[in-house]
Amino acid sequence: MHCLPGPDIPIGELLRSWRERVAMTQEAAALALPGQITQAHLSALERGTRRPSLEMVRLLAPLYGLTLPEFGRALVALHSFSTAEVAAMAATTGDATA
Repeated sequence: MHCLPGPDIPIGELLRSWRERVAMTQEAAALALPGQITQAHLSALERGTRRPSLEMVRLLAPLYGLTLPEFGRALVALHSFSTAEVAAMAATTGDATA
């Protein structure tokens, strides 16, 4: 089964769903990429408290067995914000237009 969610899925949720699809723990993913990511950093990416770099998505893609369409979705999600993220940013800045 391929995970090609809609455009409103935050990048962290995508990363988590792809990692879980291959039955890998955060710790195992971090150990597979020594010196490039820690379990704590991966956790923050999946929770959405940190946004991954393009390089990080590129490193995780083969580890999670992403197909080319899935990698494309990751790139779209990486460079867009979900409705919830926009609302959270608006609440933080006091912008009532979001």
